[in-house]
Amino acid sequence: MSSVTDAPRLQVSGIDAPELRALYDVWRRAYESDGRLPTRDQLGFAELLPWLGRLAVFDLSSDPARVVLWGTGLVDKTGVELTGRRVENAAFGAFASALEGLLAKVANERWPSVARGTLDWCDRPWQGTEHLYMPLSESGGRATRVLAAFVRDSLPTAPPLPFNAGRSGRFG
Repeated sequence: MSSVTDAPRLQVSGIDAPELRALYDVWRRAYESDGRLPTRDQLGFAELLPWLGRLAVFDLSSDPARVVLWGTGLVDKTGVELTGRRVENAAFGAFASALEGLLAKVANERWPSVARGTLDWCDRPWQGTEHLYMPLSESGGRATRVLAAFVRDSLPTAPPLPFNAGRSGRFG
């Protein structure tokens, strides 16, 4: 019987958007430098510059999780400013419970996860997105934050669900 820890980890081939693949590579290099979860400081500003505006940071040390950063590009895309809000906040709608589950999964497995879906939760069901969630730590130990990036899906058909975590960080 295989356990979650025996399941294969997300590989760059599981990420469709080239810009998310590149961000995953930044996270992976920081992880591989010492085999511990990267800290925010290990991900240099210059390396994150191409994604500014499309990044979100979730603080897992509070219960429920809180949005520390919701980039300006995400505000433009969703029409909602979420910086400082709790994930359970009504602004996330039906997406909140799925997001809470995904954040917990990424933290527990200590490995990135990718998801795809539409922006139904903010009344924009015609906009498809691909999301990459990467755990961060304050000291390389347990995950205390999750860095996320969102890109618009250019495919003409998006999944009908408000959140589709069909491809996750670990399979099994």
